[in-house]
Amino acid sequence: MLMCLNQDNEILLEQRPASGIWGGLWSFKEFDSLETLQAHSAQLHKGAKIEAWPAFKHTFSHYHLDITPVLVRLTTLENAVMEPSARLWYPLAPDQQHSAKNVGLAAPVKALLLKLQATLS
Repeated sequence: MLMCLNQDNEILLEQRPASGIWGGLWSFKEFDSLETLQAHSAQLHKGAKIEAWPAFKHTFSHYHLDITPVLVRLTTLENAVMEPSARLWYPLAPDQQHSAKNVGLAAPVKALLLKLQATLS
C-alpha cells in the first residue's frame, strides 16, 4: 500500500471499485509487489523520501492479505488533474478532519492513518 503524504500532512486516498474487496471504501493505492510500487514512486515522485514500514497480515474470514505499507513523503506535488470522485487528499490532523469528506475506510487503512497521525505528533 502506497501512502503518499504531502507537505500539508494530507494523505492520498483512492476509492475502491464498488464490487470486490472493501467495495466502495477509500484506501491507499495498492501494488502487487514492492518493486512495482518503488518503480511507480521513482517515476512519479522524484526526490520523495520513501520509507517501507513493517509488513502485517489482515485476516478475512476465508483468507489473509499481506500488507506492506510504504510511506512516500512528497516534497512537491506534480501538476496533474485529479478526478474528484476517485481520489482525495485526506487531512491527518484531527482538527482538520471535520472539513474532510466523510469517507468509509477499511480497518487496516484506519489503523495506518492512526499510526501516521502518531508519527506526525
